[in-house]
Amino acid sequence: MSAENEIKDLVEAAIANLRDILGVNTIIGEKIETKDGVTIIPISRVVCGYVAGGGEYGKTDAKPFAGGSGAGVTVNPVGFLVITGTDVRILSVENSDVVDKAIESLPAIANSIQSSIEKFKEKRADKKIITNDIPIS
Repeated sequence: MSAENEIKDLVEAAIANLRDILGVNTIIGEKIETKDGVTIIPISRVVCGYVAGGGEYGKTDAKPFAGGSGAGVTVNPVGFLVITGTDVRILSVENSDVVDKAIESLPAIANSIQSSIEKFKEKRADKKIITNDIPIS
């Protein structure tokens, strides 16, 4: 068998194994449904590298073939797609940039501000707050 065929066989075998590892469920995971009707779908980033090589060596006419191949795969969770009724959100688990974090925190900030305003209104209703002898209504 020629060195070219040997290398081709190495590459084909490695690619077949990578296909098994890197199926669609590796990137977009299987959905998880909770009792509350929430659907959670994990999302991952997959990075892979592959190398193969070989050749004939020796000083005889029937040169033996030597070759090898290797692959590396990294799977990192990126986040979760959370579906509640018609509401769809992405919960990130990575260190994303500041803008993404700010956008994600807006609902919590809005709820906090609304809660503070409601507490202030309740206190104001219980007591007349007077500033410089001018009642605030």
